[in-house]
Amino acid sequence: MGSLFVVRHATTAASESGRNLGQGSDPPLTPDGVRLAQRIGQAIAQELSELPHDSLRVVSSPALRCRQTADALTTALPRERPPLESDPALLEIDYGAWEGLTAAECRERDPELRAAWEADPFATRCPGGESG
Repeated sequence: MGSLFVVRHATTAASESGRNLGQGSDPPLTPDGVRLAQRIGQAIAQELSELPHDSLRVVSSPALRCRQTADALTTALPRERPPLESDPALLEIDYGAWEGLTAAECRERDPELRAAWEADPFATRCPGGESG
């Protein structure tokens, strides 16, 4: 039996300001985001030191913010740093016309569509994008 750790990307300027951040933009981590990813790596390293494991894999979305998070957290991991694998299936949704907007800006621009998306993001597509 193995262990699975799932980590969301660390802080970007867009995420700090509550903006939709999907496939349409690829900002880097902020310096605080890099430090946060390193602290997460330290916490995971501590957990791994107490668990038996034969191999370690690190898989990331190809988005820059995700690769930077994975890279920063692997610096704290025990043993040799594992190679970073990239998997496009881990990409965030495509927000289409809502990319870079806040929830309030989406509600102002498309009130009915945004209400439907907030009620059921899997049944409603972002304009020019995809469903949640």
